[in-house]
Amino acid sequence: MDARPHYPLLTRVPVNPTGPRALHQHGWLLMGSCFSESIGHCLARDHFRVTANPFGIVYNPFTLALQLERLLDDRAPAPEELEWHMGLWHSFWHHGRFGHPDKNRALDGMESSFREGRDALYTARYLVLTWGHNQVFTDVQSNIPVANCHKWPSSRFREDFLTVDDMRPAYERLMVRLKDVRPDLRVIVTVSPVRYLRRGFLAHTRGKAQLHLLAEWMETMGAVYFPSYEIQMDELRDYRFYADDLIHPSPLAVEIIYERFLDTWLDPAGKSLLFEIRQLQRDLDHRPLHPETREAEEFRQLCHRRIRDLRERHPDLPHLFIRQAPVQ
Repeated sequence: MDARPHYPLLTRVPVNPTGPRALHQHGWLLMGSCFSESIGHCLARDHFRVTANPFGIVYNPFTLALQLERLLDDRAPAPEELEWHMGLWHSFWHHGRFGHPDKNRALDGMESSFREGRDALYTARYLVLTWGHNQVFTDVQSNIPVANCHKWPSSRFREDFLTVDDMRPAYERLMVRLKDVRPDLRVIVTVSPVRYLRRGFLAHTRGKAQLHLLAEWMETMGAVYFPSYEIQMDELRDYRFYADDLIHPSPLAVEIIYERFLDTWLDPAGKSLLFEIRQLQRDLDHRPLHPETREAEEFRQLCHRRIRDLRERHPDLPHLFIRQAPVQ
């Protein structure tokens, strides 16, 4: 028997889920920083019903709260909100990915994404809010706290670093409205593990602290906190878990945090189905060396039969393998 003392290699962050767990029948709406898109991509890969960032990536919690209020108000993007700058039509409510040289096409993209986001807000079981930092830029002409500056001159904006007291009224108003129209909606808040070093290390630490204080207050309003930031900072405190820029989590770190997320929120029955889905998806992703052979064709047909069987056993999940489903 080895009598040597055991030394743990990491400090594991405890996660204590509360309330009912998720199934594949439940929809997800994720909004916030680029980390929300990373988790949204993982959920979509595992064939959950996911809508991520209908306004595009947004880092500050205040603008995010206003975007959610727009969805609740059904206040779709309007032509007068678009401005021409550097060869593209942009909206200060949206991320730059919605920009387009043609105004109508830019507006169409924003409206389509808005409708998808509004539908998700009224049908999803889970709303995940990922806050990036407390820095906000306000357009001095319209007094709108913008989602993106779209490379306009800095003279057009007022820069502020919000405190929890600045952000709390917007979220108090939002949570009251959500409880009224969606009492079954589970709100999960998390602080992005992406390091925000544009204003220096001290500003980064102070900003994240304000977000944590806001998350603590949100728990009193019924939200649940998921510690993605703490997992990155404590369990994964090694630069091998960062991307090359040493700011964003590496793909491996994202996968680790995502698996902890699933362990926290996925129902045991959902985990069994997820195992089957991942096995089937792995086989579908396989690219045979000789796709023209009879063996390769038989393998493809076997995958199609497995898809058909899975969909027949789960008629309440029509989105499963919808793109790969064989024609009936």
